[in-house]
Amino acid sequence: MSKYSVPYEGGCSCGDIRYRCLSEPTMSYHCYCRDCQRGSGSGYGSRIALNTPDFELMRGDAKCHGTGLDEGTRVRRYFCPSCGADVCSINTQVEQVFISVPGLDDPSVFQPQVGFWTSSAQPWVKVNDDIKNYETQPTMEELVEHFRSDG
Repeated sequence: MSKYSVPYEGGCSCGDIRYRCLSEPTMSYHCYCRDCQRGSGSGYGSRIALNTPDFELMRGDAKCHGTGLDEGTRVRRYFCPSCGADVCSINTQVEQVFISVPGLDDPSVFQPQVGFWTSSAQPWVKVNDDIKNYETQPTMEELVEHFRSDG
Protein backbone atom coordinates (compact mmCIF):
# COMPACT_ATOMS: atom_id res chain seq x y z
CA MET A 1 0.00 0.00 0.00
CA SER A 2 1.23 3.45 -0.89
CA LYS A 3 2.18 5.93 1.80
CA TYR A 4 1.02 8.82 -0.41
CA SER A 5 -2.36 10.18 0.65
CA VAL A 6 -3.77 11.74 -2.50
CA PRO A 7 -3.89 14.66 -2.84
CA TYR A 8 -0.64 15.67 -1.17
CA GLU A 9 1.12 19.00 -1.23
CA GLY A 10 4.45 20.75 -1.11
CA GLY A 11 6.21 23.98 -1.80
CA CYS A 12 9.36 26.00 -1.52
CA SER A 13 11.28 26.96 1.62
CA CYS A 14 9.78 30.44 1.99
CA GLY A 15 6.19 29.46 1.16
CA ASP A 16 5.84 31.64 -1.94
CA ILE A 17 5.25 28.53 -4.07
CA ARG A 18 2.68 25.89 -3.19
CA TYR A 19 1.64 22.89 -5.29
CA ARG A 20 -0.70 19.93 -5.07
CA CYS A 21 -0.15 16.42 -6.43
CA LEU A 22 -3.35 14.73 -7.58
CA SER A 23 -2.07 11.15 -8.00
CA GLU A 24 0.48 8.74 -6.66
CA PRO A 25 3.91 9.06 -8.31
CA THR A 26 4.51 7.10 -11.48
CA MET A 27 8.11 6.65 -10.33
CA SER A 28 10.40 7.67 -7.47
CA TYR A 29 14.17 7.83 -7.80
CA HIS A 30 17.57 9.09 -6.80
CA CYS A 31 19.66 10.66 -9.57
CA TYR A 32 23.42 10.99 -9.10
CA CYS A 33 24.15 13.01 -12.27
CA ARG A 34 26.13 16.23 -11.97
CA ASP A 35 23.10 18.36 -12.87
CA CYS A 36 21.12 16.87 -9.96
CA GLN A 37 24.11 17.24 -7.65
CA ARG A 38 24.37 20.92 -8.52
CA GLY A 39 20.62 21.51 -8.41
CA SER A 40 20.18 19.84 -5.03
CA GLY A 41 23.37 21.15 -3.47
CA SER A 42 24.17 17.60 -2.37
CA GLY A 43 25.41 14.29 -3.75
CA TYR A 44 22.19 13.44 -5.60
CA GLY A 45 18.65 14.54 -6.27
CA SER A 46 15.61 12.68 -5.00
CA ARG A 47 12.50 13.10 -7.12
CA ILE A 48 9.06 11.72 -7.77
CA ALA A 49 7.50 11.70 -11.23
CA LEU A 50 3.88 12.63 -11.90
CA ASN A 51 1.93 12.86 -15.10
CA THR A 52 1.82 16.57 -15.92
CA PRO A 53 -1.99 16.94 -15.55
CA ASP A 54 -1.69 15.61 -11.98
CA PHE A 55 0.51 18.52 -10.85
CA GLU A 56 -1.31 21.68 -9.83
CA LEU A 57 0.47 24.93 -9.00
CA MET A 58 -1.66 26.58 -6.29
CA ARG A 59 0.43 29.66 -5.48
CA GLY A 60 3.46 31.39 -6.90
CA ASP A 61 5.39 31.16 -10.10
CA ALA A 62 8.49 28.98 -10.24
CA LYS A 63 11.10 30.39 -12.59
CA CYS A 64 13.07 28.36 -15.06
CA HIS A 65 16.76 29.03 -14.58
CA GLY A 66 18.22 27.59 -17.74
CA THR A 67 18.08 24.21 -19.37
CA GLY A 68 20.33 21.22 -19.25
CA LEU A 69 21.18 18.98 -22.13
CA ASP A 70 21.52 15.32 -21.28
CA GLU A 71 21.75 12.62 -23.94
CA GLY A 72 19.76 14.82 -26.32
CA THR A 73 16.85 15.46 -23.93
CA ARG A 74 15.94 18.92 -22.76
CA VAL A 75 15.41 19.35 -19.03
CA ARG A 76 14.08 22.56 -17.54
CA ARG A 77 14.62 23.09 -13.82
CA TYR A 78 12.31 25.36 -11.86
CA PHE A 79 13.28 27.22 -8.69
CA CYS A 80 11.53 29.68 -6.39
CA PRO A 81 12.61 33.19 -7.39
CA SER A 82 12.47 34.33 -3.74
CA CYS A 83 14.30 31.60 -1.77
CA GLY A 84 15.97 29.65 -4.60
CA ALA A 85 14.49 26.28 -3.56
CA ASP A 86 14.48 23.56 -6.23
CA VAL A 87 10.78 22.96 -6.97
CA CYS A 88 10.65 20.63 -9.96
CA SER A 89 12.00 19.83 -13.38
CA ILE A 90 10.34 19.05 -16.67
CA ASN A 91 11.77 16.93 -19.44
CA THR A 92 10.30 18.33 -22.65
CA GLN A 93 10.22 14.88 -24.26
CA VAL A 94 7.82 13.28 -21.77
CA GLU A 95 4.51 14.39 -20.25
CA GLN A 96 5.73 14.28 -16.68
CA VAL A 97 6.87 16.68 -13.99
CA PHE A 98 9.67 15.62 -11.63
CA ILE A 99 9.16 17.01 -8.15
CA SER A 100 12.03 17.59 -5.74
CA VAL A 101 11.25 15.40 -2.72
CA PRO A 102 12.52 17.83 -0.02
CA GLY A 103 9.74 20.23 -1.06
CA LEU A 104 6.97 17.79 -0.13
CA ASP A 105 5.14 18.69 3.07
CA ASP A 106 5.79 15.10 4.21
CA PRO A 107 8.98 13.89 2.50
CA SER A 108 9.00 10.78 4.73
CA VAL A 109 6.55 9.13 2.31
CA PHE A 110 9.30 8.96 -0.34
CA GLN A 111 10.47 5.45 -1.16
CA PRO A 112 13.02 5.34 -3.99
CA GLN A 113 12.41 2.66 -6.59
CA VAL A 114 15.39 3.17 -8.86
CA GLY A 115 18.69 5.06 -9.16
CA PHE A 116 20.18 6.79 -12.23
CA TRP A 117 23.67 7.89 -13.21
CA THR A 118 25.51 5.98 -10.48
CA SER A 119 28.64 6.33 -12.62
CA SER A 120 28.60 10.02 -11.62
CA ALA A 121 28.11 9.41 -7.90
CA GLN A 122 30.65 11.15 -5.70
CA PRO A 123 32.97 8.85 -3.72
CA TRP A 124 31.54 10.20 -0.46
CA VAL A 125 27.96 9.21 -1.39
CA LYS A 126 26.54 5.78 -0.52
CA VAL A 127 24.51 4.53 -3.47
CA ASN A 128 21.33 2.78 -2.33
CA ASP A 129 22.00 -0.87 -3.19
CA ASP A 130 18.49 -1.92 -2.13
CA ILE A 131 17.05 -0.62 -5.42
CA LYS A 132 17.80 -1.19 -9.11
CA ASN A 133 20.55 1.20 -10.21
CA TYR A 134 21.67 2.24 -13.67
CA GLU A 135 25.16 3.58 -14.43
CA THR A 136 23.69 6.12 -16.86
CA GLN A 137 20.21 7.05 -18.02
CA PRO A 138 18.18 3.93 -18.82
CA THR A 139 16.14 3.77 -21.97
CA MET A 140 12.38 3.98 -21.72
CA GLU A 141 12.26 0.29 -22.66
CA GLU A 142 14.57 -0.61 -19.76
CA LEU A 143 12.40 1.34 -17.34
CA VAL A 144 9.19 -0.23 -18.62
CA GLU A 145 10.74 -3.68 -18.25
CA HIS A 146 12.01 -2.85 -14.76
CA PHE A 147 8.60 -1.72 -13.53
CA ARG A 148 6.81 -4.54 -15.37
CA SER A 149 8.88 -7.05 -13.39
CA ASP A 150 7.81 -5.36 -10.12
CA GLY A 151 11.35 -3.99 -9.67
